[in-house]
Amino acid sequence: NSSINLSSFVDPLGPAANLLGPPTPNFRDNLRADRKYITSWISAGWTNDVMTYINLIYLAIITDRIPVIAMFIPSHVQAAPNVDFGLVFDVPRLRKALNTPVLEWHEVKDRSSEEVDEIGCWNTWEAVKESEDHPRQSRVTDHLKLDISYTKAPSWIKVIPKYEHDQHSYFWSLAALAFPETRA
Repeated sequence: NSSINLSSFVDPLGPAANLLGPPTPNFRDNLRADRKYITSWISAGWTNDVMTYINLIYLAIITDRIPVIAMFIPSHVQAAPNVDFGLVFDVPRLRKALNTPVLEWHEVKDRSSEEVDEIGCWNTWEAVKESEDHPRQSRVTDHLKLDISYTKAPSWIKVIPKYEHDQHSYFWSLAALAFPETRA
C-alpha cells in the first residue's frame, strides 16, 4: 500500500515539535530541555508593537532561540479585546518562510491558568533611557500571569552611550546577553 498517513506528520517548526505538549498551567512545564526560547512584551501602540515582535523574531534567529510571541494588547483603547498574534499574521506560513519555529504564548501556557510564573528578564528600557528608573511596563505580563524580576541591561547595549536622545540598542549587543560568557 503506497498511501501516506498525513495525520502522523509533525511540523518540525510547529508547537508539537517544540513543546512538550498542549498548553500547561505553568509555562516551564511545557518547555523542552533541548530547546532555548526568547520572549518580549509590548506596550507602545500598534506599529511599535508589530516592530517589537518582528525584532523579537530576528533576535531569536541570531541567538538560535525560539520566539514565543504574546498577544497584541490595546495600549491606547483600554476596552478593546486582546488579539492573538496568529489572528493577525499567518504563523504557519511565517515559520515556513523563515524556516524557524515561531510559537505563541497561548500554545505554551494555558490562557485560562491562574498560576503565576516567576521569570527573570533583561530590562533594556532603563539601559537605553537613562532618565527612567524602572522597566517599561506592559499589561501583557498581567494577562500571562507572570511575576518578573528584571535585571538592568548593561549600558553598552546602547547605540550612542550617554546620549539622552538615543533610545536604541544594537541587535548584536542584545544577542550577546543571551550567552552566559558575555554576562560574566
